[in-house]
Amino acid sequence: MNYEEGQAVPEGYRVEERARRGLVIGGAVTFGVTYILSAMVGLVAESADRAVGGTGESYIPLYIPLAGPFITIGTADAKGGGVFVLMVDGLAQVAGAAMFIGGLAAPQQKLVRNDVSLSVKPIVTGDTLGLGVSGSL
Repeated sequence: MNYEEGQAVPEGYRVEERARRGLVIGGAVTFGVTYILSAMVGLVAESADRAVGGTGESYIPLYIPLAGPFITIGTADAKGGGVFVLMVDGLAQVAGAAMFIGGLAAPQQKLVRNDVSLSVKPIVTGDTLGLGVSGSL
């Protein structure tokens, strides 16, 4: 259950701080997808430029997370739609990273029952690899 500062803690509960899962997952997906697409476009553009006798160096900044699209605007002499696409890509990467960091840096407080516990632990033996789940109610 959600908990707000100053509320009375019901009997049988305790307050725990947890990362904001929605922001962390949303930020990681937004950043990850836009960065991977940016790096893939950089790879294709670099290869195409080298295939026609160029060096491909103007697209190498696309491999740099967050700042790469903004740097590429200058190195690739982007104009019109190219500038727009690179700006959207760069802003989406920055927004995703900000969401991820914000979700970790600003945890929320939750009420958790004292009598419920759940733990997930790795299981590694000579011929077994997996996860074990144990808990109590």
